[in-house]
Amino acid sequence: MTQPEPRDPARAGVSKQTVYSHFKNNEDLFRTCIKNKVEPFGFQEEEMAAHPSDARKF
Repeated sequence: MTQPEPRDPARAGVSKQTVYSHFKNNEDLFRTCIKNKVEPFGFQEEEMAAHPSDARKF
């Protein structure tokens, strides 16, 4: 599982703890999930960090 998403453990037949053991913390897991979803559209993590916005605007 190199690109896990929060809903994948059950489908993969593993526990949440197994997934979390591959990341420093919950934020690292979340950041990795978002990064894997937006990079195919040409967004880079550095770009997103340079222009933070309020998620409630979406």
